[in-house]
Amino acid sequence: MTRACAQPITVEVGPKRTEIFVHRDLLLKSSKFFRAELEIPGNQVIQLLSTKPEIFGIYVNWLYCGHARLFEEDNADPVFKGWPQCYSLGAYLGDSDFQDAIIDRLIGRMISSASSPKYIGQTIYAHSDKPSFHRKLAIDITVRNIRRDHIASAVRVTDSPDFTEDILSEIAANLQDGLKFVGLHILLNISDTCKYHEHTRLGQPCYKTRRNANV
Repeated sequence: MTRACAQPITVEVGPKRTEIFVHRDLLLKSSKFFRAELEIPGNQVIQLLSTKPEIFGIYVNWLYCGHARLFEEDNADPVFKGWPQCYSLGAYLGDSDFQDAIIDRLIGRMISSASSPKYIGQTIYAHSDKPSFHRKLAIDITVRNIRRDHIASAVRVTDSPDFTEDILSEIAANLQDGLKFVGLHILLNISDTCKYHEHTRLGQPCYKTRRNANV
């Protein structure tokens, strides 16, 4: 059956139960959450009542286009608006490819804006497992790009024992050579983001290869 004639699934999103229609095959291919829900016989309506429709809309665009259209160029918008909600949605849905794409968009915006979002460690550590390569990004930004007098504050607001342990381990490993502040344009390379991707840890191809998507 082609996608054009495949039965779409109704997803009710947000407290107002906004209906968004998505083709079943895309949901099955991408999301552990949707695969589990669609295994229930006759289940054609799935609820995501705690998710904002605009955030789920970014995910749907990702499913169809392979591109996480996250940040608008409007200067009136906060620089990093929406990324924590998208990243946490990817975790909830069990779609690590989508999370990898969000990480890429985040890296691109950090490079272009020469700034990093507040609470990057808090967001990533709250919505990733201990071995996740996404955590490497949070550690690199915190240890190598945040001002020394702000590191303690970054650790305190995150309130994650794992984050604290990883920060201390990274600092200890580099004590002999010393840790110098590194600008984001040097620390990060948009052409080399796979070192922060879950697909690398899992030994799978990058979403950009499989989806032929552009960051």
